[in-house]
Amino acid sequence: MKIRALCHGICVLFLCLVVFVPQAKAQESPPDPVLELMSQMSPEAKVGQLVLISFPGTDVGPTSDIGTLIRDYSVGGILVKPENGNFGDGLVSFTDVVSMTSQLQSIAWSTHQPVTLTMGNSATVPYRVTHVPLLISVEPTDFGAPPTAYITGTSALPTPLAIGATWNPELATSVGAVLAQELTALGFNMYLGPDLNVLYTPRPGDPADLGTAVFGGDPFWVGEMGTAYIRGLHEGSEGHLLVAPRHLPGLGSADRPLEEEVPTVQKPLEQLQQIELAPFFAASSALPGADQVADAR
Repeated sequence: MKIRALCHGICVLFLCLVVFVPQAKAQESPPDPVLELMSQMSPEAKVGQLVLISFPGTDVGPTSDIGTLIRDYSVGGILVKPENGNFGDGLVSFTDVVSMTSQLQSIAWSTHQPVTLTMGNSATVPYRVTHVPLLISVEPTDFGAPPTAYITGTSALPTPLAIGATWNPELATSVGAVLAQELTALGFNMYLGPDLNVLYTPRPGDPADLGTAVFGGDPFWVGEMGTAYIRGLHEGSEGHLLVAPRHLPGLGSADRPLEEEVPTVQKPLEQLQQIELAPFFAASSALPGADQVADAR
């Protein structure tokens, strides 16, 4: 079952379940596997599933700090960042990244015990939830480059600004699909992007300038290119990649870089709705589950 099939209606960090569902009797309504699993989780485990953390270095063994957090505290999400040295000091091989993500998932696998589900008062056990996978996420850029730029054997992809300059949503979909294919092959299942910021007023040289990390300066077209890119991410991953666009409510008019401190946008709500928020509205305008709709907003 695709991860996205369970991703709507409850918090996204409770949604990634691998469920095996044998055929049920026609007269019985199958239980909601997410609610069933949550009802059997401890409060500590529920809190852990809401946590997304980063970690330093490349040690992801069972006795490492990150391994301990996953195993003993049920941490449900990991953010992998080249800035933190997670890819070593330079280029890392494709197989090394797959080994890292596999080790992390293996620790999470050993943490969650199988749970059996029943149908009402029936004595049969037709459902079995075997695992709550770890969310392993990456961001669109790190040190100004996409995470795949640090991994050998991956594709060199155009920047969002270059994509936006084509005015071609189909190209945005194609680029998103290629990125998603490679991310899922590497073991990532969550993408904290694309960035839906609107660079309404260019500020070259300003510390808060977003450079090439934006699709453009027109709210409508940022929404068009952004949703097309999201469609490509979902299609390329065959529904196995969660997409969470950034940076609500938008950094196009922020007064300082996000890396320094929390920025502010000095605009009234009406202007925010017309400019900064417009692409986020576009990414949530269709029904949940549609390819162009974000999984987290």
